Amino acid sequence: MNDILLYIFLYYFLFIIYYFIAMYTVLLFDIFYLYFFSVKKVKIYQDNIICSICLDSIESNYVWRIIDCKCIYYYHYKCIINWLFNKYECPICRHKLIK
Repeated sequence: MNDILLYIFLYYFLFIIYYFIAMYTVLLFDIFYLYFFSVKKVKIYQDNIICSICLDSIESNYVWRIIDCKCIYYYHYKCIINWLFNKYECPICRHKLIK
């Protein structure tokens, strides 16, 4: 009886581990895709640029923008990465970045 319970426990334990590994692999691939193909660092020569997510001014000359989207808005690096980590779409026009 104890052997059967042990096998059942191991089966469910390994299933849960496999499930989490599969989920994190997909999540890491999506983050890799978004970071390297959808977001681009751009040098700008304007003053008073505002991040479209947090609505705070961007101090540096380098900003980030989504290149798969037709709208042209600028973001802080942390703002856009946090946004894309939670939602795979443009914060302004809601264009889907991963199909």
